Amino acid sequence: MLELRKKKFFSNEYVAEENGAVVAELNLSIWRSQGELTIQGRSLKLKKRGALRDTFELLDGDTALIEVAQPSAWRSRLRFRYEQRDFEIVDKAWYSSTLLLKAGESVVGSISSRGLFAEGAKVDLPDSLPLALRVFVGWIAMIHWDDSATAGAAASAG
Repeated sequence: MLELRKKKFFSNEYVAEENGAVVAELNLSIWRSQGELTIQGRSLKLKKRGALRDTFELLDGDTALIEVAQPSAWRSRLRFRYEQRDFEIVDKAWYSSTLLLKAGESVVGSISSRGLFAEGAKVDLPDSLPLALRVFVGWIAMIHWDDSATAGAAASAG
């Protein structure tokens, strides 16, 4: 299982660890909506676009390697295609922060929070997916949790 965790408490820098070894680094912008993913010296860009219907991109320079899109502003499902397979990232339940990765109707993995006070994600996705894609999906989950917390705080303040 892959784990994304902050390097320092007040930092936007993360490490991705697998089997106790650091396999990638994430350096995110202050708003976390974009950043850089470094794997074995190779730098890739992470980018979130949109306000109501989000699109997330993993870029090598200006070339999109993968794009994850939210087809509806009213549902939190995210969809992408990889190697002729359609995938969907969905909430496990309305009361849970865990996200599921589905291929068709089958659940093939999950992404969960590291805990209440430990920012980051536990990314349990198939090893058949490339490391960059697994880290990318973990980053999307962290953005999703931030957006949900912001929406909840705004609703309770109103």
